[in-house]
Amino acid sequence: MGEHRSSSTNAAVHPATATCGRGDMVEVDVGSSAAGVKLLAACASITPQKILLPDAGGPGLGVVASGNHLPMIGNVAPGLTAEDSLVGSAVHVCPVANGISNVAKNNIVSVVGNVEHCMSDPTSNLIPDGDDSYGAGSVLEPNLVSSLEQTKEGITDEVLMTTSEGLANIGLQDSMGIASSPRTNAMAMNKAFLGLLQLLVLLLPPSLRDYLWAAPSHHGAGQQLQVYHPIILSAGISCPVLEAQLTDAYTPSLPRCGELKGKGWFPLWNSKQDLVDHDYVSCFEEQMSLVFDPVTNDYQNRPGVETRVPDFGSAYGFSYKDDSCPFCCNIKLRDELETLGYRDGDTLFGAPYDIRHAPPRPGHPSKVYSDYFARLKDLVQNASAKNGNKPVIFIGHSFGGKLILDFVNSTPLPWRKQFIKHLVLLSPTPSTGFMEVVTNLASGPSCIHFDAAPHLALRTMWWSFASSLLSLPSQTVFAHDPLIVTKHKNYSAYDYPDFLAAVGFNMEGMLPSTKLALPTNLSVEAPMVPTTYLSSVGIQTIKQVVFWDGDFDVYPENVFGDGDGVVNWNSVLAFVNELKKQHSSENILFKFIKIPNVTHSEIAIQDNSLKIIMAEILEANS
Repeated sequence: MGEHRSSSTNAAVHPATATCGRGDMVEVDVGSSAAGVKLLAACASITPQKILLPDAGGPGLGVVASGNHLPMIGNVAPGLTAEDSLVGSAVHVCPVANGISNVAKNNIVSVVGNVEHCMSDPTSNLIPDGDDSYGAGSVLEPNLVSSLEQTKEGITDEVLMTTSEGLANIGLQDSMGIASSPRTNAMAMNKAFLGLLQLLVLLLPPSLRDYLWAAPSHHGAGQQLQVYHPIILSAGISCPVLEAQLTDAYTPSLPRCGELKGKGWFPLWNSKQDLVDHDYVSCFEEQMSLVFDPVTNDYQNRPGVETRVPDFGSAYGFSYKDDSCPFCCNIKLRDELETLGYRDGDTLFGAPYDIRHAPPRPGHPSKVYSDYFARLKDLVQNASAKNGNKPVIFIGHSFGGKLILDFVNSTPLPWRKQFIKHLVLLSPTPSTGFMEVVTNLASGPSCIHFDAAPHLALRTMWWSFASSLLSLPSQTVFAHDPLIVTKHKNYSAYDYPDFLAAVGFNMEGMLPSTKLALPTNLSVEAPMVPTTYLSSVGIQTIKQVVFWDGDFDVYPENVFGDGDGVVNWNSVLAFVNELKKQHSSENILFKFIKIPNVTHSEIAIQDNSLKIIMAEILEANS
């Protein structure tokens, strides 16, 4: 859909895939169905009097709202030109009864200017359309509600969008002057619909049009992007590989842990099965652990252990550590990009990192990440130079998305504007915090686990990581809500020192209160470059843990809320709203896309959500 405007408005509306103007922000909800999801996002300048309505799910079908009326798909509203009206939107409709125009069987249909949800109550009456001249009667599919609420200034911007499945049931014949025979109506409607569709598809850039129009199994087949912007990938915290070598200074706790001393580099964190097969899990825990140096106020490896992250610069520098998820760690996304013509080391790159360390912050230096950011800056500049000085597109998932934000915010603004075209963030871990950080501290890391060893066995190792305390639930978002419940004491975001003492948290050479930088004052820094933020919702996500007897050496009972299975939804919204506010103040594009019913780890794996992601990447690339 387009902006809500009066019939006298002549300002042009951008096509769905046009480059948004400065200051445009798009917030899009995407519904899911078995038929798949196709997302296009309309864009137009937003003012307090003009609220942008996001596009729904079809390949270029267009409608606009004018004069508080909702035109039928393809109609040109009074006072608007075809260019104004056809802006790349589509809606799912209630089925019509026996081919009768503008009547929905067992459903409530639209009245002019007010879209209601379909009702499947068999006692519902057949309700005729409110106004044939505007084609009202196109309503959303059962159990999905559009909040196109009429307001004094127009229409609100919360739209629950669905796929284009079932569009052939729309009663177009009245507005098109087609005969009233149901069979004839259906044939004529389909012909008119297909003709309209062919015209509207031409509005899309070729790369995006071909991708959205292809069947899922044909994505990339024979397709080549006409314009390449180099892409740099970053994946979640379980995905980078870590290699180690042991020097004479290493004193192993067990004889077998020293068997590789002096034998060069070996994969320390690459294959869970290898660690289990070689009875190396306890050695892995020891050699992965960090120690804190109070002299440098920084973290470092144990004496005699040297580590490195291999394959920096390659999109193949990320891998899942067992066979349970072959497409995790952006592997399916990488494959999809390669089928479109991207090539590792030429147009496609990766930025793997050391999962144990944390980016520097005031009072907490990090040599590892200072060096990493310097290498990443060189990678960006080299990737740009290799591709005709085009700026790069960053794509980051989970912790990898957080690191991209931290990196971008560490660079001068003129440098960003020169070298960064777009950020695509896939469920990034927000600085506003989430509960999994707490559960990892209490019960051991969920991102590093072995079937042969419980999470608790790796808890002490996890405590040694500087990254273990990143993104604790913030006081600003979680307030005084009890996050950890026991029969003697509850712990909120204001009680972390007490909680850490209760679980036995300890760092070699320092006290927990010295290490912990309490998130008392929430600080969210927006990247100030065009950004698309995609996050899933509708998945049970831990919001509270109960250790009733106060025994933190057993697994807790969990209380669930909304989120993506990892990140709490209230934190996502707080984080996104702050990013959006900062971007809006400088008229910089920020698009937020909510995808229901896909988990945090599968957002770049499931076909429907991956298709949405690819559409956004191709739009950023055009």
